[in-house]
Amino acid sequence: PREKLRARLGLGTDQVVVGFVGRMDEQKAPEYLVAAAERLLPALPQLAFLFIGDGPKRKGLEARLQQAGFGERARWLGAAEARPYMTAFDMLALSSLYEGFPYVLIEALFAGLPIVSTPVGGTHETISDGVNGMIVAPASAEALAAAIRKLAVDPTSRRAMAEASRARAESFSLPRMIGAMEDLYFT
Repeated sequence: PREKLRARLGLGTDQVVVGFVGRMDEQKAPEYLVAAAERLLPALPQLAFLFIGDGPKRKGLEARLQQAGFGERARWLGAAEARPYMTAFDMLALSSLYEGFPYVLIEALFAGLPIVSTPVGGTHETISDGVNGMIVAPASAEALAAAIRKLAVDPTSRRAMAEASRARAESFSLPRMIGAMEDLYFT
């Protein structure tokens, strides 16, 4: 359950949690999300970040937020199965510079999460901009921060986008995907 998971992670029920799932490397560009966090955390005391993933950039980014005085508002889980932790998120942020089709977007839909993402492969198939998430400029901490801020301060929009993500998830259900593949090969 969400409350128990958040308690175990040291996150309050009143906090707005931005989740990141991915390798901490050049492609995923987590430094833009950390820079967005540095902009947002001083002004939004209810905001927290939960990072899932490991890689060459992790230690430096973790130290950066710690040195900025925000270590207690950022959790770093390292390499872990992300799906069980997604119930602790209030939104997913994807800062990638390029992707094929990241499964994390589909997982976020099924978890009922609003998504803030750069326009990488799969984004336009999973996100209707302004409906179940926001598509922001790549390599821009400012764009990420603006979208996260908008969702962080507006619980009504977060709830509406969460419902829209759950509805959009049906497009990626197993029966629908199998049917589409069968149609492709047998029609």
